[in-house]
Amino acid sequence: MPRVPLIGGAYQSRSVIASAQRAVNLFPEFYPTDSQAPAPVAHYPRPGLTQKGGDPPSVGLSRCLYRATNGDGFMVVENDVYFIDSSFGYNLLGTINDGQNPVKMFDNGLCVIIVDGTASNGWVIDLATHAFAKITDPVFLGADWVDYCDTYFVFNNPGTAQWYISLSNVTFAMLTGVHARVISGSITGAGTGYVNNTYYNVPLTGGSGSGAQATVTVSGGAVTDVTITAGGSSYATNDSLSASNTYLGGAGSGFTFSATTVAIGFDPLDLVQKSGSADPVVAVRVLNRQVWILGALTSEVWYDTGASDFAFGAIPGVFLEHGITAKNSVAKIDNCLLWLSQDREGRGVVVKTNGYQAERISTYAIEAEIQKYSVISDAIGFCYQQQGHAFFILTFPTADKTWAFEIASGQWHELAYADLNGKLHRHRASCCAFLYGLNIVGDWQNGRLYKLDPENFTDNGQPIICIRTFPHLIDDGSRVTYRSFIADIQVGTFNQPSTATGSDFNADFNSDFGPPVTSSASTLPEVSLRWSDDRGVTYGNAMKQSMGNTGEYLTSIIWNRLGMARDRVFEVSWSAPVKTALLGAFIEPMQHRT
Repeated sequence: MPRVPLIGGAYQSRSVIASAQRAVNLFPEFYPTDSQAPAPVAHYPRPGLTQKGGDPPSVGLSRCLYRATNGDGFMVVENDVYFIDSSFGYNLLGTINDGQNPVKMFDNGLCVIIVDGTASNGWVIDLATHAFAKITDPVFLGADWVDYCDTYFVFNNPGTAQWYISLSNVTFAMLTGVHARVISGSITGAGTGYVNNTYYNVPLTGGSGSGAQATVTVSGGAVTDVTITAGGSSYATNDSLSASNTYLGGAGSGFTFSATTVAIGFDPLDLVQKSGSADPVVAVRVLNRQVWILGALTSEVWYDTGASDFAFGAIPGVFLEHGITAKNSVAKIDNCLLWLSQDREGRGVVVKTNGYQAERISTYAIEAEIQKYSVISDAIGFCYQQQGHAFFILTFPTADKTWAFEIASGQWHELAYADLNGKLHRHRASCCAFLYGLNIVGDWQNGRLYKLDPENFTDNGQPIICIRTFPHLIDDGSRVTYRSFIADIQVGTFNQPSTATGSDFNADFNSDFGPPVTSSASTLPEVSLRWSDDRGVTYGNAMKQSMGNTGEYLTSIIWNRLGMARDRVFEVSWSAPVKTALLGAFIEPMQHRT
């Protein structure tokens, strides 16, 4: 009986008559050619969702989940910022701007900076004390992205072709203006009796700091203008400063100056423009101690030159004619960046870096699907690694779809969550972090935390619907009678669930997937088979077979008398809370002459 292996991969062609293969909630694992495995590829269900901790104090969108370099977890749900402890408890630190857009976090070992994509807005968490405050440094411009390289935070300047850096090893106190340099101020006392002139590098005295200098203009015996030329250090807002008349002609008194703006986290000169093209900087990511400047149409890479005026310079000859169309789509794993690209010729192609090049990893089928969506600029990307598999997850919230790319095999599959009516939606995760030894995701709707759990075959109690479509079966255009179809799938692993939160596993598929595939606490798990004889365009009703009870490892899942076709496409599906692995199928065909 011939084996039908699943080796070609899904979503290879945008036409179903060329390739109708589909994979929902199943990812491939390829075996070495010398492994003597019965099939070259096994398809495993994606990990389920096991809730960690309780519900957040405020229900809403998970906007960010981050693991700091000291191991602490932080999360943003709606506008609330939480410290996530090792028991996955939510500890409120403060609030940021309301919004439905993802936010970004990164730390330098001293503090965590949070940005939300709005101009001049940012927040900081002290890693030692978990103190939380808004960044008050007036030089800070806001950002869509924050990252870290060689002691500097790096940011894009929203809506411009510029990017900028912080000072080296900035602290919570520096960013919140507790001890800072003088940027500007106002004359609170003009004084009398000074000698008219313009005086340079006049030392300013008083206040809580030292080292400030200014250019001072005297007219009519009074001070009329003060321009800070050296900010000094350790000043505070509203410090009252003055100057000895020794530096103002040797006569006069009464001059006072109030420091109204102080800062130390940023230098206004540490702002540069993308050098290769004038398109806006959409995201900045650090990879292998180099800063990738991803623009709307083009990208370039900078490195730490050690220069005194600005620490970074563009790598000569490195320029990518690929930008990014969804600022939140870029993710990093396995020494590469992945994102949803855009260039001067079009958009909607997923790319992965290879050295200093961007390689296309999406297929024609994936690209055709993405470009059907009314909105793709809202795509959210993240990566995780589990059991040796590295995944890039790309979710389109408006389109209600999630795609996953398994990096080792280069294959795509769909991730989907089934609601109480069995209708498929995008995956529950909107953000991800490796937190306290677990792959943790945040729910896009309610802010819950879930473990990505390979041993849980439900989404927090809801069934996970697995679907795999087989390749076209064609025998030189001849009609073929299919006497039997045997699913080569792992069986005998049913473990009756003690609870069934939100469902008894009698979940109906929606109209796209046929009739129910059922498995309740009182019935054995089942797998369903349906097929198409019109080249994968439509499918008939599903027929179900039992997967067997616990320990019935030799259960044969077989369907007989399956009719005749010139071009047959089979599809198997199940939503059972059991451990499974699909290796393919065996068929018994009989060819006809006409």
